[in-house]
Amino acid sequence: MLDQNDLKVLRELISDEVGKAVTASEERMTQRIDQAVTASEERMTQRIDQAVTASEERMTQRIDQAFTASEERMIQRIDASEERMNAKLQLLIENYFDPKFRLLAEGHETLRQTLAPKDRVDALAEEVDFLKTVVASMHREINELKKAI
Repeated sequence: MLDQNDLKVLRELISDEVGKAVTASEERMTQRIDQAVTASEERMTQRIDQAVTASEERMTQRIDQAFTASEERMIQRIDASEERMNAKLQLLIENYFDPKFRLLAEGHETLRQTLAPKDRVDALAEEVDFLKTVVASMHREINELKKAI
């Protein structure tokens, strides 16, 4: 049989062997856990990146749609404003300028009717030139007669 020292030595050997086995097992488990955690982190990072990319694409589409809709609404408002401005401008032309142009045209027509035709003015100019010559000649003759008297 084994005495106390032998048992003690056996216990120490077994304890050392068990400790070494436990330490080796802990190291293997730690490595496996680290590998599993690293792989899980990589998978989660990929999933997060995919989710973020998909979210960014959806948000970009929504933003583009919102901008397009806003631009269309603004174009409609601008068009409506332009139509209102054109209608007001047309009213201004009809109510302000048309009567003035009508009066101007009437005045022009009155002037045109009262003016002598060009051929008549030319004929009168010739007559006036002739009469000037006659008056000048008569004036000389009158002066000569006055001197003679």
